[in-house]
Amino acid sequence: MVIAIVMPATELVPFSASIAGVALMTFGLAMISKDGLLAVLAWGVSLAGPVMLVRTIGS
Repeated sequence: MVIAIVMPATELVPFSASIAGVALMTFGLAMISKDGLLAVLAWGVSLAGPVMLVRTIGS
């Protein structure tokens, strides 16, 4: 839910909302397939997204 709330604010950097979209898609696939490995991958993407955004804005 937090990812969806933050998505409009991430449009300040072009294509940064697609990172959040990939995280949401992976969470959805993990729930449908009941796969823990996909859920871990989704957590990784959702945690890496803000880090990549801060690095992009900071440079």
